[in-house]
Amino acid sequence: MIDLRPLQAENGTPLEVLAYLQNFVEALCHTAHEETFFLWTNSQEKLPKDFPRWRYSNVRYIHTDEPNKLVNLSTSLFRFPFLDDIVETEAMRQGLLPWTQKFDICLFLVPCCAPLETNGVKAIFLHDLLFVHFPEFFSAQKNIFRVNFSRLKTEVYEASLIFTPSCFTKNDVLRTFGGEEEKITVLAGGMSAPIERVEDEEVLQAVKEKYALPDEFFLYMGSSEKQKNLPLLLKSYALHRARNGHKSWDLVLAGDVKHQVYGDRRGVYAIGSVPPEDLSALYSLAKALVYPSLFEGFGMRVLEAMAAGCPVISSQFSALPEIIDDSGLKIDPASANAVFRAMQKIFSSPELQEKLRAEGLQKSQEERFVWDTIAEQAMGKIYDFFEDNE
Repeated sequence: MIDLRPLQAENGTPLEVLAYLQNFVEALCHTAHEETFFLWTNSQEKLPKDFPRWRYSNVRYIHTDEPNKLVNLSTSLFRFPFLDDIVETEAMRQGLLPWTQKFDICLFLVPCCAPLETNGVKAIFLHDLLFVHFPEFFSAQKNIFRVNFSRLKTEVYEASLIFTPSCFTKNDVLRTFGGEEEKITVLAGGMSAPIERVEDEEVLQAVKEKYALPDEFFLYMGSSEKQKNLPLLLKSYALHRARNGHKSWDLVLAGDVKHQVYGDRRGVYAIGSVPPEDLSALYSLAKALVYPSLFEGFGMRVLEAMAAGCPVISSQFSALPEIIDDSGLKIDPASANAVFRAMQKIFSSPELQEKLRAEGLQKSQEERFVWDTIAEQAMGKIYDFFEDNE
């Protein structure tokens, strides 16, 4: 059983974490086709039409009507009800599970967790601990991410298996909660959609016209959440513009970024969300991706830029160095001057641009960034667990 509550819009999962979880769950379902996956959602509201529904013969959907706030309150205060019992009962009622049969394992996508019966096997996926270290980054609308420290510590200790997308998150879990290192498996991650380098001038020109893009520009791709550090990026860009005048490259902000907040500045364009079919061309048009995030459990946007041959400027902290390694410029995300200097390096050196473009393309092709490989690694760990505990 996999708990899909974080994929429900009402729970406010950050967009890049949401993209990771959707791709991860789908890869599990279509890769381990010999297994049956029960995917659980809950809410008194019906799921919207655009909710991801994977049409595989081994997938069964279970929906129950308990309000998520009530489930969270009850399970955190009383460690009851047992979630596997609720979902198993509903699956039996619908004829999807034989009576008295239990799920082999229940996978929870943190911060959505719940207690299981004493003989239940729990696995959790922990993208990062941003909500533990920086709860002030989350608005009241994202209360699901305001997870009680002791509650999450309990979940970590109860889990038989823990999956993380980076060594950074693994080490953060061990530093923050302690626990057994051998329970934690690092899976890495892939892209939100297939991305490749685009050389076709007609395709590039069409995307350029569609979004009214400037000729030469730095790109930011992502959300305007506090940890993404957009105010510092704008300070760094202002330094670039002051230094280079009319020769400056522009700055394009793509994704969930409000134009009225960030777009009314000289040389700055906020183009909003970009559909998957335009991402490859957008990254290919950009001179460089600038991504000074303060905290990342993985770094999907950095990987996507590299896959399109777009040079990357990114943070030297959290999980981002695990992706870019030496194929991008790493900066201190607390220093506007450091970001500005990296922008200037790429701006002034076509040779560096070409070097980073080639190295990023090569790095992005590594097997650890393929979703099917990630799913196979996760299932292999699950199979090993059951073999070791027979």
